[in-house]
Amino acid sequence: FALVYFIFQRKKLRQASIQQAQLNQELKETLKFKNKLIAIVAHDIRNPMNGITGITELFANGSVKPHEVPAFMTKLDASSRSVNLLLENLLNWVKSQSDGFSLNLSEVSLHSLIKDVQLETNTQLNEKGIALKVDLSQAPERVKTDVNMLELVVRNVLTNSIKYSESNTAISVSYEEQIGYHALKIADNGVGMSKETIAELLNSNNRKSTQGTKSEKGTGLGIGLCQDMMGVLGGDLEIESELGKGTTVTIKFPKSKSVAVR
Repeated sequence: FALVYFIFQRKKLRQASIQQAQLNQELKETLKFKNKLIAIVAHDIRNPMNGITGITELFANGSVKPHEVPAFMTKLDASSRSVNLLLENLLNWVKSQSDGFSLNLSEVSLHSLIKDVQLETNTQLNEKGIALKVDLSQAPERVKTDVNMLELVVRNVLTNSIKYSESNTAISVSYEEQIGYHALKIADNGVGMSKETIAELLNSNNRKSTQGTKSEKGTGLGIGLCQDMMGVLGGDLEIESELGKGTTVTIKFPKSKSVAVR
């Protein structure tokens, strides 16, 4: 009996040792990713903040001529929005890692939501001369979802489309009804991505970012965060892309009782 007990305890200890080794490895990978993320965010915040500081110093020194004010204000607006989106993504990511996301469902107008996001991204759109073509003619007047989550996802996807689009092109936003889902499609004619790049982008432990067509920076955190949020919403984020031929991102979220099409 003693021998059997000894063998049983030894087996338990071996299993516990293996589990502890796995946990230690996971912790090591998590800390590595967090340290990398902090370094990337710190670097990416520094660039737009330097721009903001430089512009405010010019204004403070009286170096800005009246006719130059609109151009400087446009740059200031773009830099501040870049910092704001980066910080919002970071805070939401931290929240997801600690408490997880919680849903706050309400009736939402997709037309109003897209209009709000368009207003927020107008500076970036105008800076690159990109036309935003919106067709929500088939969308319900209101749908039930978490407006803050959906708006953050749409804003991140649209911002990425602008980032990787060439100047003087167009981006389209459209609605499609799918079985059991509402679907918002954001399509551009930008640089596109390979299948390998898409896989890396959606990998929670390997989120990388490349420069935009005007050397715009980014952490790669946005799309991964969007993917996490869509999971909480019970939906999905689908990416179709081809190098040199643009990218289409489909934002899918579950249907609920919604009123008739406008």
